[in-house]
Amino acid sequence: MNHDAFIPDYRNLVAAARRQRPRRLPLYEHNVYPNVLEAITGVPFAELAAGDGEDKREYFRRFAAALVSLGYDAVPFEGCVTELVQGGEGLCGRAAPLFGSRADVEAWDWEGCVDRYFDRFGPYFEALRDALPPGMKAVAGVGNGVFETVQDFVPLIDLAYLEVDDPDAFDALWNRVAGLLVRIWERFVPAYGDAFCLFRMGDDLGFRSSLLIKPDTIRRYV
Repeated sequence: MNHDAFIPDYRNLVAAARRQRPRRLPLYEHNVYPNVLEAITGVPFAELAAGDGEDKREYFRRFAAALVSLGYDAVPFEGCVTELVQGGEGLCGRAAPLFGSRADVEAWDWEGCVDRYFDRFGPYFEALRDALPPGMKAVAGVGNGVFETVQDFVPLIDLAYLEVDDPDAFDALWNRVAGLLVRIWERFVPAYGDAFCLFRMGDDLGFRSSLLIKPDTIRRYV
């Protein structure tokens, strides 16, 4: 491929997701690490992500430019909900459970977490939107699905014990996490959806994770 002449077109990725034949076969990787792109392109930019608004925009401009130079049509980016829980440490089994009873579940600041999510990731989503070159959009959005988020509150082994020892707490946890993710997505899509060509709710159980949420809970929140 002549990368100097490459023009990104996110519609190729959308077509592939819809099981349609795209104009060309699109490339996609969900986790593209800035330090790897720096090594490939020789252009430093990773440290800019921690800076102010203009630094963040420059971060995404260089990130996108590096991907364009390699023939990609989209930028992968997500803000993970677990960063506001235990930073993924519970999900990875390296932290203790936060909840041991239904009272613990109900006492957690679920509504405040929605605002904290956008305080944390809003500046990144805005910078990403401003920095995308013509023809390129992002993929992902709100990171973590229901099962991953549940596990950051209560790691997997503890979660199994919780289901047996306190079924009410177990059900309340799943229901609360489902509601939290829905409220975040409901706010995310109108605010930043125009910068994304595909949304992705990643989860250890994939789409089947939704089957673990009681149907009446889904109807209540959607």
